[in-house]
Amino acid sequence: MINFTRERVRRVSFEIPVDWVNDLEQVEKTMLAALKAHELVLTDPAPSVILSELKDYAMVMRARAYVRSPDYWRALWALQRNVKIALDKAKILPAVPRQAPIIRKEPAVPGNSAASSEKAQDRAGKNAA
Repeated sequence: MINFTRERVRRVSFEIPVDWVNDLEQVEKTMLAALKAHELVLTDPAPSVILSELKDYAMVMRARAYVRSPDYWRALWALQRNVKIALDKAKILPAVPRQAPIIRKEPAVPGNSAASSEKAQDRAGKNAA
């Protein structure tokens, strides 16, 4: 077990998913500026923003900043809030899971059409009676 609270400096790290339509460079710059602007963030090591993962509906950005250990929780909450506000002001869209309806025309084979399933239900009803 590692006791991170004994360390003088701790890394704050969190992820924010953003929509694919956003300009990646603008997202990185906006998030990095929000991290650097906060008073609790140390300049060395410098804060960073990276593209962490590409998902079906999102680009997942990871924000990292170093703070003094006693400031960790206060900094985590404040940085998440500041980054969210900065993204909103820059009109950067958050990621929203999407579902697209698919309408398929199934081949008319026994057991695969609406008519055959209705007949099967009718037979099952007659057998139960």
